[in-house]
Amino acid sequence: MTDNKPFFVLWSNAAVEAAGPNISALQAELIEEAAEIVSQARDWFCHPLRAYGEDACYTCTGHELEDRWEIYVQTAQYRDLEPLRGDHPDPKMRGKIIKFPEALKQADNEIFVPYEDIVAR
Repeated sequence: MTDNKPFFVLWSNAAVEAAGPNISALQAELIEEAAEIVSQARDWFCHPLRAYGEDACYTCTGHELEDRWEIYVQTAQYRDLEPLRGDHPDPKMRGKIIKFPEALKQADNEIFVPYEDIVAR
């Protein structure tokens, strides 16, 4: 694993629309956070990017290729996972409900455009 690989970021059409004029700032934030993440990642990662609504966020899924990291950005919504089990190692966490970002299931969230093409428009 080499953490010096470049990032190739693709945004879903839904994420482009949700980001609007903030897309460049979000891209910069993503690149900064991804640089830290890939130093510890192997093969892939999933990371939420800041929320744009009450329970809405972007989910970023990165896949390590031989020559780069491909990162797909989609609109997402936090959903509750099952409560943590009663035998969880941290007694303070037992029974807590954790939220996890899940990509929204809509057609325009499955069509991706490279970031470079978005800013070239």
